Amino acid sequence: MDKTDEFMVQHFENLVIEGSEIIQLISELDIIDPRFPKMLNGKDVARVNTWVTRCGQFIKNICSEDSVYYKRLESVFNSRRLREIDKYSEKDIGIVLGSVQAVYNDYKDGLLVNVRNLLRAEIFSDFLEMGEHLLNEGYKDAAAVIIGSVLEDTLRNLAVQNDISIKKNNGDFKTIGPLNLDLYNEKVYDKLIMKQIDSLGDIRNKAAHGHYNEYDEEQVRIMLLSIERFCSDYIS
Repeated sequence: MDKTDEFMVQHFENLVIEGSEIIQLISELDIIDPRFPKMLNGKDVARVNTWVTRCGQFIKNICSEDSVYYKRLESVFNSRRLREIDKYSEKDIGIVLGSVQAVYNDYKDGLLVNVRNLLRAEIFSDFLEMGEHLLNEGYKDAAAVIIGSVLEDTLRNLAVQNDISIKKNNGDFKTIGPLNLDLYNEKVYDKLIMKQIDSLGDIRNKAAHGHYNEYDEEQVRIMLLSIERFCSDYIS
């Protein structure tokens, strides 16, 4: 599981766990009068409202307001009851929780590929910016390692998308060299790209193994620009 999936899975699971706890909380409230909904206290109102807002914002951000997932929430968000948030029902919370679980299940099943790739692109962009900052501050070796890690993750994700194994026979993850060769053999990209990746991977390996005198700052800067272009071409 890469960094993008770890982040997403953790966020989904936190929302699902809290939603389940809130449903349990509401189910245990005392019924003062059967003609009226159960009433939450002040602290619980804040918790429920915060959770509902987080769920709605999360789904809107990754799927848009026009998505079927978000539209499922509108019956709660547009409800008159929303102006009386101390009166959320188990049904209301169930609708929100069900929407989150639906997005989560489709994400795990690979049905939200565009979302995964968008988030991956943003994460990789952050790492490349970090690498550029280190490079500008004179830390070429640390920059080479970070920039190279983006390349390795990108190759690994390309392999997964093209049904290429990302592990060796002994169970270890493949590194840049083997991944690059497999992607070339499967015609994911041409020989020119393969040779370029091989050269970039060589700089990363030298940095990772402490051979700092075998490359210079200008090579790392070219490495940065080349990997930015490669990610732009192959993460869509």
